[in-house]
Amino acid sequence: MSDRNEGLLRRAPWTFLPAEGVAYFENLGWDATYLASIVVAAARFDRLALPVSPEELEAQRPDPRAPGDQPYSGVVRLTPARSGGRAR
Repeated sequence: MSDRNEGLLRRAPWTFLPAEGVAYFENLGWDATYLASIVVAAARFDRLALPVSPEELEAQRPDPRAPGDQPYSGVVRLTPARSGGRAR
């Protein structure tokens, strides 16, 4: 993603892109108590101006816990993990 956006973000380079996405934080003892793609979050606040529905875009998103090299932006609320596993 960093290479793809080099010109666009010349003054704001990507410096942290864990391949495991949100799972990076979950593996460090955090729960993702809220997780939504940026499109869903934008629609929630009536800030979406796209010719397709948020549901159509959401169906095409990569797994936020393993996005690999697919572009993904999202909104996540992290809280200290409770014993007994991750929140989904």
